[in-house]
Amino acid sequence: MVCVEARASRSSGLRSLAVRHFAAAVTGSASGEHVFVQIDTDTPVMIERNSHDIKLPVQGRRKRSTTGKHNACFSRPLHGFTLVELLVVIAIIGVLVALLLPAIQAAREAARRSQCSNNLKQIGLAMQNYHAALGSFPAGVAIKIPENCLNGNCRGIGMHVTLMPYFEQGVIGGTFADFHKAGFGWNAWLQDPANATVKDSPVSTYLCPSAARWDDFPRRKDYFGVVGGALTDPVDLPRGQRGFVYHDGVMYANSFTRIGEITDGTSNTFAVGESVHAAPFGDGPGYVGSGGDDSGGPTPWWLGGGFGESTPDHRDQSVGRVLRSTLNPINSNFPAPLDPQFSNEVPFGSDHPGGAQFVYCDGHVAFIQDAIDINAYQWLSSRAGGELVDK
Repeated sequence: MVCVEARASRSSGLRSLAVRHFAAAVTGSASGEHVFVQIDTDTPVMIERNSHDIKLPVQGRRKRSTTGKHNACFSRPLHGFTLVELLVVIAIIGVLVALLLPAIQAAREAARRSQCSNNLKQIGLAMQNYHAALGSFPAGVAIKIPENCLNGNCRGIGMHVTLMPYFEQGVIGGTFADFHKAGFGWNAWLQDPANATVKDSPVSTYLCPSAARWDDFPRRKDYFGVVGGALTDPVDLPRGQRGFVYHDGVMYANSFTRIGEITDGTSNTFAVGESVHAAPFGDGPGYVGSGGDDSGGPTPWWLGGGFGESTPDHRDQSVGRVLRSTLNPINSNFPAPLDPQFSNEVPFGSDHPGGAQFVYCDGHVAFIQDAIDINAYQWLSSRAGGELVDK
């Protein structure tokens, strides 16, 4: 059987013309073999090889058979994707996803960084409100001697607690009132069963959304007061068991700095910055001396500082769990396992690419690149050093 297809008008003259065009097909077929000629869309014509008469239907249309030979002759070709075409499409989609994914990640990081900046602005505003109410910024660590001492050791309340009433967290902050007046400071507060639930409560203002490494510790804080870092004279810079004890910044033990004392200018002086580095005596199994790997951990918002009662210059001061200095560059690698004698020297840093954010004493927030000149960086942490910083 031979199948031939042609297109022609319904007029009988053109039908005959179409049939003659396919005479070669008839001639080339075997004897007795049937040749089907598709003259138009709907009307097949069967021609026998030995037949000289070709009969064409004049009226009506034949219903096309959907089985057997007729189906094989007159079924239309199916169109679809070849395997190569499908692979090309998949490859193109893969390339587009690869191009778009970094842009999506960058957009998400921009949103997280914006939220982090907003947190620092809230902290800066709380500091301004505190100053308006009490005439000074809060102390980095507020500690009373001997009221907050026990057996020669003293524990104070950190700035994160004293700022709480000034950004609508006064209920939590109020639980510390009695422990600041007397007792072993934050340590006594922590041991009180009444605070068992409060101590695990997260404070969203103190959490940077980009700091994903500490997601298992929602009670942590990712922002620390700037204790200083520009001092170099060993006479003015004591070193104790926990490292250098800076006091040239705005936040240090019993600082209560007034705006008039910031002679370098409030717009040129750091107040609080990001730090996601572990502290030797932080949360989790990395707590130094607990039998773990001594890798440290994040610090809860309620942790304050402390120092020895008898040391005249408080050389034994430990403030690294609430305050940090600019001694080391932003995002610098800190050795692990962590040595407690350097707990005051943990650097500022963040999980934002390329630097960290700081709120200044006038309340504005800026992103400081980790490639900043180390001298300029340290000068920005002092309140009255007299340095000229080109920002």
